[in-house]
Amino acid sequence: MTATINSQEKNRSRLQQRFDRLATDFDNNDFLHAEVRGRLLDRLPLFRLDPERILDLGCGTGGSRAVLSRHFPEVATYYLDLSEKMAASAGRGGICADATRLPFPDNSFDLIISNFMLHYVADLPAAIREANRVLRYGGLFLFSIAGSETLHEIRDAWSFDKHPHVDGLPDLKTVGDVVTSAKLTDPVLDSEVITVTYSSFDKMVNEISLVSAARDIGQRRQGLTGKNLWSTMRANCEANRDADDRLPVSIEVIYGHAFGGKLQDANKTAPETVEVPLSQLLGRGPRKMTND
Repeated sequence: MTATINSQEKNRSRLQQRFDRLATDFDNNDFLHAEVRGRLLDRLPLFRLDPERILDLGCGTGGSRAVLSRHFPEVATYYLDLSEKMAASAGRGGICADATRLPFPDNSFDLIISNFMLHYVADLPAAIREANRVLRYGGLFLFSIAGSETLHEIRDAWSFDKHPHVDGLPDLKTVGDVVTSAKLTDPVLDSEVITVTYSSFDKMVNEISLVSAARDIGQRRQGLTGKNLWSTMRANCEANRDADDRLPVSIEVIYGHAFGGKLQDANKTAPETVEVPLSQLLGRGPRKMTND
């Protein structure tokens, strides 16, 4: 148990330092998080909400502020991130804290939004339980998380090496099980794959590195990756070019919502939902984007 805790602390510290370094230029390279955030926040009108307090869990530099301010102009909103510099960049209401140890009392929020952050948490069940703890009964938890098909092209390109180079990510069923186990109620999940294509291998690697970080470090190769290994991985990626001679990178996005499932405050009811066909909820379906 001690070894596990120490490993999680090291991972947490490493992620914090990594995103502190990325914070300055994050907005200039945040096309992916911004795209997913837009799709996530587009779902807000599906719920009839009148929140008193909102939490953006894993806020980054506060990209959700404009939309949340437009929907809920007078509502107290808190922007929380593990990175101190990210939280500071989010502006008013920015808080630096760990998603598995939220610095709020029980039943603090009517709405919690988390965009594309939860896959970085070493203990996902703990983070979801914390979200439920600080969510009022019937409050809405709206989130997106990277799914297991994310970066599968790069993972496959490294398959010759016994050391992992891409984090293992949860599939839709696993996320659903975690949400249910955390005692959130009426969970609804769906997923889509966004394919980003690049003309250049170097641009692909550079852009991914500017907006992401490795979570699991315990089994990773110690020291620098040798030139021969890197060359083999690059050749494997190049062999995967599509019919337009571009390099595809898949991002699986799992979207979900659920409601606070506490026994206290039982006089409160979950926000009314608007029934929408799944095809409309998913919008245009799988997307293909070029980023150069």
